[in-house]
Amino acid sequence: MTQGAGGPVLFYGLSDVELPRFENHETAPVLIRKGADQPVWLPPVEAEAIFSFAKAWSNAPKEAPAGWPFNIRFIQLASAGVDVLPQWAWEGPVVACARGITAEPIAEYVVTAVVRDSKRFSGLICSDAAQY
Repeated sequence: MTQGAGGPVLFYGLSDVELPRFENHETAPVLIRKGADQPVWLPPVEAEAIFSFAKAWSNAPKEAPAGWPFNIRFIQLASAGVDVLPQWAWEGPVVACARGITAEPIAEYVVTAVVRDSKRFSGLICSDAAQY
């Protein structure tokens, strides 16, 4: 991505919670906030990258919008999967996601469930004072 006077130009569709991380990043990105009713697949012409949640693509049209991929060279999804992206979204830009981000919590849950069941811990749980 080009690094002009203000760094890369990002079409930002993530939450307000994460916004300061982008605003204060060392690359000094130029952030263009996605409007509430603005489709993520129709970024402003100056945008070089799209940062969004996967669900923002759920109503994307079957056919690419005229001019796709515009100036977009990178799409970052804040999710573990990319199934929601239409096929045309892969034409041109690099697509990245948070693949594997849920692996550790899922593994911890499975191990906990196995130990709970094998040690019969569920029978030790009290739901009211009479069981104690």
